[in-house]
Amino acid sequence: KEFLESMDYVFWHEDMLLDFHRLAHNVFPHVSGSIAHRLFYSLGTIVGFPRMRTLKYVARLTDEERKMVEGVNALDLELYEWARERFGRRVTLFRSYEECA
Repeated sequence: KEFLESMDYVFWHEDMLLDFHRLAHNVFPHVSGSIAHRLFYSLGTIVGFPRMRTLKYVARLTDEERKMVEGVNALDLELYEWARERFGRRVTLFRSYEECA
């Protein structure tokens, strides 16, 4: 938690469309990039939106396997939830592409 608190920016994979532009503006304003690069990046993240917001691998696990994976990753999941709350990123994640649509 202390390490995350000390960072200039915390990037969220599931919110890449907005985070890329925030990162470029707030952390790397000195880096030049063409409008075309930003446009293509934005289009790619829009097309990939369902994939970034879907817990696609969870659907392939049995309940027992999922609980086992969550058990060994309990601290990671706790830190992720804390960071989402701390940095105000309440992105909805879906269990399937159908839910996302």
